[in-house]
This record gives sequence, C-alpha cells and structure tokens, in this order.
Amino acid sequence: MAQGRSGRNLQVRSRRCQTEPGRGAPAVAADPARIIRPMDPKQLPGQTPLAIHRDPVHGLALLYPDWWQAYDIPDGRLFTPGDHGTFISIEARRLGTPVTAADLPDLERGFLAGLRKAPGSKLLSHHRLDSGLALGLEARQLHDGHKRWIRLLYRGDLQVRLVAQGATEQEFDFWLPSFDPAMTGFVFDAAAMPGLDPLAERAPPA
Repeated sequence: MAQGRSGRNLQVRSRRCQTEPGRGAPAVAADPARIIRPMDPKQLPGQTPLAIHRDPVHGLALLYPDWWQAYDIPDGRLFTPGDHGTFISIEARRLGTPVTAADLPDLERGFLAGLRKAPGSKLLSHHRLDSGLALGLEARQLHDGHKRWIRLLYRGDLQVRLVAQGATEQEFDFWLPSFDPAMTGFVFDAAAMPGLDPLAERAPPA
C-alpha cells in the first residue's frame, strides 16, 4: 500500500469496474447537473462520502468521491466532478519484467523526461518511493495551465499509474482533500483496504 493516510469521511460504498480486458470503453454522457453551484455540503472536498473502485482484473482498490462520474479509459478508470480538466485516474498494466528498487534510478530518468516534454511543463517536486510499503516514483507538475500529482507504483511486473489533476492550480488546491485519499490510500490488494470489513466491502459503522 502506498504511504500515508489522511482523515476522511469513511461512508464508503464499493463499486466495481465492469471493463473487460481488450474491450473498448463505452461512451458515457456527461451530467453537468450533478455539480451544484453553490455546492451541496456533501459534495465539498473532505466532506464527501467515498466510494471504492475495485479492479477485478488486477485486484487493486482506489478511493474516490462517491458522486463523481466514472469513465473507462485504456487500462483503467477515470473519475471527475464534471469538468474533465479535473480528475483522478488509475491505469494498470503488466510490464513483463519485475521491478525492484535497483531499477528506480533508470525508471526515474524516463519518468521525468516524459513529464518535461508536456506543454508548458514545470516540475514542482519529485522523489522515489522505496519504503517497503511502496515502491515507485512520484511528482507534482504544472503543465498547460493544469496542476497534477502523478504516482507510478510497482509490485512485481505490475505498474500502476495514478494521476490527480486540477484544471487549474486553484482547482487542484480546492480538490486536494479529495485527491489525497485516492493517491495515498491506494492498495494493490483490495481486501487490505484500510478501515474496511473485507466481507461487507464497506466501512464499519462509526
């Protein structure tokens, strides 16, 4: 599991991604009516109940705000409050070769080179993750007016790419309390999701 846990509303509901390997993603119509201005208190970052995305292919689990819209993307799933410039995404794929801590320097060079090629890219921070709980790479970046937080995490030959992006720097900061559970609470083993009853697949009552 990636490092770190933030305080969060543990009214968690489990949802499964129904995408089958090799099949195209269905088109999903946007529903702007789900975003309320002024926002309902339960939609505010840090106040929103969290749903669980469970990947049935790789056994991964990710927390996200339960009212956000979900879309299939190649190799994963994307969640957005309606403005597609703001989202949380997860993509997973097999590399064919197991990754170890010794591989991180080479992987980091390629990771950072790719980020720097993005339009208007400015790297704000980056570091390696090698704690025993998490093996991978992390960066925060400005590009083309957006602000994003990226994590590449590895277990064996499985690579998971997590992205939390705000359409602007201000939007990123506003949604950070919703981004944090997804980015730091991600687990490779869905049964190990913190604070959940693995049989009921939901948070125990407070």
